[in-house]
Amino acid sequence: MPMPVRFGYVIRESKPIKEKRSMTRQSQWMVWLIACVLAWSLGAGAQDGWANENDEVRVTILHVNDLYQIASLRNGKLGGFARLTTLRKQLEKENPNTFVLFSGDLYEPSALGNAVVDGRPLLGRHAVDVLNEVGVDYMTFGDHEFNMSADQFYDRLGESRFRMLSSNLFEEDGQPFPGVVANGLLSALDEQGRDVTIGVLGVTKPFRTKIPMKYVDHHEAIAQQLAKLEKRADVIIALTHFPRKEDMAIAQRYPAINLILGADDHEHMKLEQEGVATVYKSDSNARSVYVLDLYVNRKAKSWRMEDRLVQLDESIEQDPTTLAKVEKWIEIGFRGFEAAGIEPRRVLGQTPVDLDGLESSIRNRPTRLTQLIGEGMLRAGQDAGAQVAYYPAGLVRLDDVLPADYVVREFDVMRTIPFEVDVATVTMAGEALLKVLESGHAKIGTGRYIIPQGAERDDQGRWTVQGQALDPNGTYKVVTLAGPTTENVIAKHGSMKDALRNELGRLLKKVAN
Repeated sequence: MPMPVRFGYVIRESKPIKEKRSMTRQSQWMVWLIACVLAWSLGAGAQDGWANENDEVRVTILHVNDLYQIASLRNGKLGGFARLTTLRKQLEKENPNTFVLFSGDLYEPSALGNAVVDGRPLLGRHAVDVLNEVGVDYMTFGDHEFNMSADQFYDRLGESRFRMLSSNLFEEDGQPFPGVVANGLLSALDEQGRDVTIGVLGVTKPFRTKIPMKYVDHHEAIAQQLAKLEKRADVIIALTHFPRKEDMAIAQRYPAINLILGADDHEHMKLEQEGVATVYKSDSNARSVYVLDLYVNRKAKSWRMEDRLVQLDESIEQDPTTLAKVEKWIEIGFRGFEAAGIEPRRVLGQTPVDLDGLESSIRNRPTRLTQLIGEGMLRAGQDAGAQVAYYPAGLVRLDDVLPADYVVREFDVMRTIPFEVDVATVTMAGEALLKVLESGHAKIGTGRYIIPQGAERDDQGRWTVQGQALDPNGTYKVVTLAGPTTENVIAKHGSMKDALRNELGRLLKKVAN
């Protein structure tokens, strides 16, 4: 069976790795370190441990990115922080020189993060606590880490037991955020006393935030950190939170970077070009993760790599301690919602069809779920004479499939659209509507991809509205997102959640109590 190709690059699939039980990370590392010291002291190999040109130290990297949901997906069958812990423990048992690197987006957006607990929204508090259990060696910031107030952001940093790294994001005065370093070093030591050092830097794309901070151009930041790391590291890894195009530009511009572990695109990919660093991205929400084995030869000043894409499916058991934390936070969050009059456990009905909300699907094509949202918006504007509705794919954050016969609850609506977004019918010139539709269609594969309802585009790029050619000189009634500054509003219709919930009411089968 041929390997699938996405965006012109080969994406290698791999079989899932079975769980193996192991000691705690700290105790296992101590045993390994003692063994290495004893081997070295007994004179194993040459004085520096490097006996010949072919000696290599194996370093294993587990890479994750864009973790918005702490629980598993597909009705418990895929992903989740508890499976991530199991995989990490198994890899450490195989190779104590195993490190977990995270390329950002943890705190937000999350439906559970909207729950008010102890007078404040969770906003990543739950995710940080569970990730502490998973065990991460370095995490760089994603843009969504800054979707909150400054005091909440600093609280999240203080709660983290894993190391945070950023080469281009600083406090207003240019100093690092508390507990955050501009670069990092990972040291690996094998039983023969051979040691290698992995250098790590981290950069994040530009974004808007209310948190006072200093953003350093990522090219300037990379150059600064490479000058420091090249003197100390055998291999240099860049953790990045950028779209794939910029990741490839970074790879081409900085040959000193050996490996780029990215994020932001939410789909697993391996991007290769001759003579530059390979870019890896895992699937969001740990549906799959890349495991990279680096074989480093300090004496020959060389290294090689083997990669595996690991599906976190039912073949990997959920770590019981991590799972208990996940369930604890879900219960805390649900009680917070219920105290505010929201019923996350309320059964809405049973779906007769698959409802695909995977970001790899909805950012590239319509699915039954995205159609339901659009139909609900259009139906909400029916009395106002609405002809077309549209919204950006980035507002849909389910990143899951609700399979046929799945019992849909209110929390599924909340995790599909975790944002508080209102919709309204507005009047729009045909030329402006055409521009929105064309611009949004061109952003396929991203969160800015526009999902229309009532408008269609043919193979020649011609748009129709309700079956009639879109007239640039005409005027249309359009249901779209509404804010305080939205102009030409005819009627307001409540929230996007309302639109989805109402349309689900027409689709779902009733469930007997």
